[in-house]
Amino acid sequence: ENQMKEFISSYETKVIPLYKEASLASWNANITGTDEDWAKSEKASFELTKIFTDSAAFKELKELKGSGQVKDSLLARQLDLIYNSYLGGQVDPSLLAEQIRMETEISKKYSNFRANLNGKELTDNQIEEILRNSKVSSDLKSAWEAHKMIGPVVAEDIIKLVKHRNIIARKTGFSNYHEMTLKLSGQDPAEVTRIFDEL
Repeated sequence: ENQMKEFISSYETKVIPLYKEASLASWNANITGTDEDWAKSEKASFELTKIFTDSAAFKELKELKGSGQVKDSLLARQLDLIYNSYLGGQVDPSLLAEQIRMETEISKKYSNFRANLNGKELTDNQIEEILRNSKVSSDLKSAWEAHKMIGPVVAEDIIKLVKHRNIIARKTGFSNYHEMTLKLSGQDPAEVTRIFDEL
């Protein structure tokens, strides 16, 4: 447990500043929409993600987990969460860099997309205002459909990203990215499917 506490202390020292930097960079990119800010966001995201590719740190976590000696419930939970974060990063960093590049490109397109309604470009807020307040069905339909035209803009990129994420998932021992993200966040894919089927 002392070893786990030391790992957490070292982990927080590295991760907290990078997490903060990546979050602020993402915020700025989404606000400004500039290529420069999106490039900063991509770089900051990769620097954070790179932490979890450390195979030596993952080996230590694996040994801690396998020892069964971390009994304290809080420490055991932290071990599970951190272990899962590192497990998802145990691939060639260039694969993760490419994933982040693809995700950034899609986010940039979403951020800069403007719905075209009757020849006028509208922001998301303006579209939401129409959807919230209009009583005219044809206006509601036009606003909704204009807003959904982002689909064709990003469709091809999303398909490529899905395929790339699945490659990463298979390299870390999962059948696909969907299964990987559920399991690494502590959820059982079969249970999630069962709940949705029931709903």
